[in-house]
Amino acid sequence: MKTRTGFLALAGVLLAVPGRPQEEGTRALWDSTFVQARPPAHKPAPAVTKVPPASRIPAAVEPAPDALVGVTVWRLRRSSAADETGTRILVHAEKGDEEWTPERVSANAPLLEGQRFRFSIESARAGYLYVIDREQYADGSFGEPYLLFPTLKIRAGNNKVAAGTVIEIPSWDDHPPYVWLKRSRPDHVAEVLTILVAPEPLPEVQISREPLRLDSRRVAEWERRWGAQVKRLESRAQEGKAYTVAEKAAGAGAQVLTPIDPAPQTLFLVEAKSGEALLVSVPLRIRK
Repeated sequence: MKTRTGFLALAGVLLAVPGRPQEEGTRALWDSTFVQARPPAHKPAPAVTKVPPASRIPAAVEPAPDALVGVTVWRLRRSSAADETGTRILVHAEKGDEEWTPERVSANAPLLEGQRFRFSIESARAGYLYVIDREQYADGSFGEPYLLFPTLKIRAGNNKVAAGTVIEIPSWDDHPPYVWLKRSRPDHVAEVLTILVAPEPLPEVQISREPLRLDSRRVAEWERRWGAQVKRLESRAQEGKAYTVAEKAAGAGAQVLTPIDPAPQTLFLVEAKSGEALLVSVPLRIRK
């Protein structure tokens, strides 16, 4: 993913939940748990099927109910007349201003090289968010890690998050306000985002204005310390849907999401107890 300093990458263990009906039912439980952790809406929320606490999370995994991290990959496409005006992104181009609309993409699908993207991240657990980017190569090795968030360009470096708080990358005042995937060499096959929600700020991380190069050994230590079993599910029903006004406002830091707003496109359930860090990996495959 092309940025001013490089490309994106993540690490972790991903497990599939077999069977489409079981998968959809499990994802519905995760959605209910995730959105109900958000601040209440100002207007009544639609009726939600109540799920007994003991069955909210699959019995095979026993993490805390807030051990969920949500990621949405937004692919930008040219806006059409049917798109809400308030959800469009204005991009200044040589031939004049252009309007683009973000739409949800499954993180499982290969992403087209040269395509424009944005990314949003939301944690059901309160903590301090860190997002690390690495290139991945065909032999499984990784490039240098870069800290994409926090930076002083996004929320002035404030990386404290909670349910309903959305962090979008890149920052809205970046020019352009999107990133694009581009291979740095022929065997560059993926971008991997490592997302860490720590219970306390990491004292060894210094926040700067631009993405900061990290020590690979330090990142490996974080993965050893906080790595846990992770399950991942996509929201098939929401795939391809465009930004909502509320999602755009939350991504810009103007508001938080509430239970009546959509859940993230991809949810990760981490086998972590209350108070523990959450660490997940999002490998984004690049397609020519």
